[in-house]
Amino acid sequence: MKSRWLVLLSLLIIIIIVGKMYENHRLQQLSWLIPDDRETFEYMHFSVGKQSPEGGGIYQWSTEDEQVARELLEYLGDFKVKKINEGRYNEDLNQGERFKFEIHHTGRNPIIVHGKETGVHLLVGNYYEIVDDRIDIEWLRVFSDQHGGEA
Repeated sequence: MKSRWLVLLSLLIIIIIVGKMYENHRLQQLSWLIPDDRETFEYMHFSVGKQSPEGGGIYQWSTEDEQVARELLEYLGDFKVKKINEGRYNEDLNQGERFKFEIHHTGRNPIIVHGKETGVHLLVGNYYEIVDDRIDIEWLRVFSDQHGGEA
């Protein structure tokens, strides 16, 4: 009887491990990874590789307009991503322009996303590669200029 339970427990552990490996390496839409809760939205911060007018760091703007955040999420949502490790993400970290946004909701931790043309980092610790496409940094610059003003 004990050996039967041991076999069943071993099978369950193997199924869980295989399922976790599958989940981590399958293609997903970016929109599935970034929760979009309209009812608890508070504000969003956004920056895309511009220097601030004072020359001290990256220019960042904020908005409480939920529609602006929705526009950004709709653009990014269709990109297909695959989970990768931190080392792979950092291989080309210094290549290309980077962007960052934070979306804050009432009663939850903020959603923080760092990205570049080829991948995104959803804090804390989830790295994804954009598959079969690239994020258009020029689209993000235009988006930033329209909603946050030029730096």
